[in-house]
Amino acid sequence: MASESFVSSTHQSGNKTLWYVLGGVVVLALVLGGIVWWYGNSLLEEEVAPTPSPVVRSTPTVVPSPVSSTTPEPVGINLVSESKSITFPKAGRVYMYYYFIVGGGNASSPYVIDLVTSKANVSVEAPAGLPRSPNKMHIIDTGLDVAAGEVVAVQPYDFGDFDKPSLGWIKPNGATSCGSPGHVTAIPEILGWMKSTIAATGEPIVSEQCWGDWDPPGEAPDYNDFLLVFTYGSPSPSPTPKPSTTPVASRTPSPTPMPTSTPIASKTPSPTPTPKPSTTPVASKAPLETARAATVDTSEGVPVTGVIEDTIKGLGAGILLLLLGLMLL
Repeated sequence: MASESFVSSTHQSGNKTLWYVLGGVVVLALVLGGIVWWYGNSLLEEEVAPTPSPVVRSTPTVVPSPVSSTTPEPVGINLVSESKSITFPKAGRVYMYYYFIVGGGNASSPYVIDLVTSKANVSVEAPAGLPRSPNKMHIIDTGLDVAAGEVVAVQPYDFGDFDKPSLGWIKPNGATSCGSPGHVTAIPEILGWMKSTIAATGEPIVSEQCWGDWDPPGEAPDYNDFLLVFTYGSPSPSPTPKPSTTPVASRTPSPTPMPTSTPIASKTPSPTPTPKPSTTPVASKAPLETARAATVDTSEGVPVTGVIEDTIKGLGAGILLLLLGLMLL
């Protein structure tokens, strides 16, 4: 019995030792796992830490450089009525150079451009079609005389439609083109010709204007539809040819041939064709009509007058025969 109790006690002590060993292993595993987890996180933090630097470097790219470069562009854009007014520095006759950019200089219909001052309101028609050769732009004498320092308000209308006023204008892009960003149209040859032509006249360029025509509400103007340039010039001498129209009076001799048409009176012999009396045979057509009337009567039977005559003749013959018979008896 004593030996059995000893065996059982040793067995129980062995089980306790085994549990102690297993518990120690578990604790050690937990400690080692915690150390490994902490060390791994520290490595990850060290690897992730450099990433914020490129983020900081990329922040300047959020503000694009074109934003700052485009801000000065609206300075030359004119959309309000006051900005459509230009001041002429000296007195003189206003001349206007016009070029239809969209059609390559060839406008399908004329534009109407109102020039308004404190004393006058002039409507100028910018003609359709190509400029007269060798000109590269239409050169128009507006007929408007201004004083030094006088202000002129300019308002074009699309193809003369007063319900479609042109929106406004900007200055040309240097000496090469017209148009807002995204709508630039290069016309260096036209701008160069205009500058040299006006320079040859000795007059200054008052204003160069790249116009945007009427667009539906909500659409941004493009400022590449037509070019207007204002300068000075001499009053057009075109009215002087009007006296040359006096040759029209020379056309008055043209009625003189009309007396030569008096031979028409010589046609009076034409009535001489007295054969017209010979046209009396036409009266012979009347018998045809009477004949037609006769045929109509006979179609209804023998006329009554013919029956009476026949009966009288028959009675007369009968009486004669009767008398002859009595005489023979």
